[in-house]
Amino acid sequence: MNGLRRHILVGAILAAAAGAVGCGPDGEPHYTILLAVISEPDTHVQIAKKFKAYTEEQTGWQDVYIVHEHGISRMYRGQYVTRSQAEGHLKRSHNVKASDGMSLFPGATIMNLPGKQIGRPEYDLSRTTRTWTVVVAHFFNVPKARYVGREKFAADYCQQLRDRGYQAYYQHGPAKSVVTIGDFAESAYKMAISPGGAATPYITDPALEKLLRAFPDLAVNGRKEFHHIYNPVSGKREKVATSTHIMKIPHKYGVAGDEVDPVGNW
Repeated sequence: MNGLRRHILVGAILAAAAGAVGCGPDGEPHYTILLAVISEPDTHVQIAKKFKAYTEEQTGWQDVYIVHEHGISRMYRGQYVTRSQAEGHLKRSHNVKASDGMSLFPGATIMNLPGKQIGRPEYDLSRTTRTWTVVVAHFFNVPKARYVGREKFAADYCQQLRDRGYQAYYQHGPAKSVVTIGDFAESAYKMAISPGGAATPYITDPALEKLLRAFPDLAVNGRKEFHHIYNPVSGKREKVATSTHIMKIPHKYGVAGDEVDPVGNW
């Protein structure tokens, strides 16, 4: 079990941040419990199958299932019409321990059933065709603060931006949802290589530059996020807002692209 635990440790952390909200009053199941995320690129399928078998052996559960994707597997339990129906099983999932006394599912959380689309399909970032976009918002679940539903919040903000005339998109990953604006060609953002080999990024598309000026600050759960930097001129730490940033669009697989900030730090 120690080998399995090593592989799913990161998955437990991801699961803790990956809860979502859906709508269940129609009588159809909309919820499930995410138990673990296995993200070993070459062996996640085999590891997930072994972990499922181990879980069933230890608990007697018959409603555990796995969803495999490119480079990642997620293990779930049950299908529920409402969140309240899932809460009892969630508590029991948190209490399950391995033979060494360690919790098997410390990051288990309630989330939407896999495949339940949150947001208009045509605004899904993966449907774009070009290379660059600008990330303007991050959404995370914060269960302790009763802030859950990051997928819906992201989809709603995307729609608000669309209503204002912006070419906005959303992307739902295992731990966060992002909202972006724009679908720029590869030539819009380039790297200049100096004779000494140093790489300096630069923007060639005025529309991309204008967008970064229009949205300078990243919104995190609907608010500006601040951090401290050291100002070498004043010799003091200064509080500054986290900036929006350019992201390479993941068109088919994966949950996040390569992100760079407006000054080109990769």
